[in-house]
Amino acid sequence: MARSQKKAGSGVRRPRGRRNGGLFGFKTFALLVLLAGAAAFVAYVRAGGSLKALDRVLPPALRLETPSGQQRSWEADIFFSDPDSDLLIAEKRTLAWDSDPEKRAAALLKELLRGPSGAAVRTAPERARLRSVSIASDGTAQADFSAELSGAHPGGSSSEVLTVYSIVNTLALNIDAIKKVQILLDGRPADTIAGHVDCRQPFEPSMKIIK
Repeated sequence: MARSQKKAGSGVRRPRGRRNGGLFGFKTFALLVLLAGAAAFVAYVRAGGSLKALDRVLPPALRLETPSGQQRSWEADIFFSDPDSDLLIAEKRTLAWDSDPEKRAAALLKELLRGPSGAAVRTAPERARLRSVSIASDGTAQADFSAELSGAHPGGSSSEVLTVYSIVNTLALNIDAIKKVQILLDGRPADTIAGHVDCRQPFEPSMKIIK
C-alpha cells in the first residue's frame, strides 16, 4: 500500500525541464521579433524611407516627437486690410519660436504694426507702438498700445473696425491660449479708437470679417 501511494504521488509532479524550456522559448521568440524589427527598420531607411513618414504610422507612445522647447520657428497669420473690400486678409509670417505665449503674442503685434509686405493695407498708424501684452488665466489678452493707435488713426467706422479685428484676430487665431482681447491705450482700457467702436469690453475673434 505504501509503495502504491508513493508512485501515485510521484506521478503528479511536472518535469522542471518543461518550465525552463517554456521561458527560454519565450525569450528566444521576443529576441527574434526585436531582431526582425531592427532589420525591417534598416531596410526601410536604406530604401529611402524617412523617419518623419515612419513617425506618422507609429503608436503615439513610440513617436519621435520634437520637444516644443527645441522648435526654432513657427508660421503665423497677420491680418491686414484688403484693398478691395472692407475685410481682412492674412499674410503669412515666419517668426522665431518662444514657448511663452505672451512673447509670441508680442511678436505677432509687432509684425502687425510693422505693416504688410504685399498688396494689403496697414490697419494701425505707423507711429503706434506696442507697450506690452499679457494673458490672464481665463484666456483674456490685454494688448497695450501707445496713444498714437488712437491719436494718429485716420478715422472712419470701417477703418476702425478693421483696426480692432486685425489686432483681435491676429492674437486669438494664432495662439490657442487667447480667447478674447482687451485693447488698452497707455495702460488703460480704451473707450474707443476712432469714435465709432466701443472698446471698453474684450473682443472675441470674428471669422466673418476675414475675406
